[in-house]
Amino acid sequence: VGVVARSEAKRKMAIELGADFAIDGTDASSVAAAVREKTGGGEGVDVLFECVGTRDTLDSCVGWVGALGRRGRLVLVGYHQGEEHEFRCHPIPMIVYEQTVVGSVGATLEDLKEAV
Repeated sequence: VGVVARSEAKRKMAIELGADFAIDGTDASSVAAAVREKTGGGEGVDVLFECVGTRDTLDSCVGWVGALGRRGRLVLVGYHQGEEHEFRCHPIPMIVYEQTVVGSVGATLEDLKEAV
């Protein structure tokens, strides 16, 4: 399990809770490469959860698609009621690597803990 967070306190908490790695998400352009490095040999991750849902995190998330491995899934969980944000990404890498984007809503905190 890996975590991307802008807050040092959140990264520290993630490690304390058992995450294998925690990456600084302040520079969104470097996240995908950092995740690939941490997963050994550039394999990427099987599943990436976006749990915040702000414009900034969704925009960052587009670049994070590069952190997904072959047949990886991007799960969009976070959203803010009353806010509408576009999610745009280049489809060719997702097609070539057979990646999917999935939306999920209505989960409890326990559901999220189980998923992670």
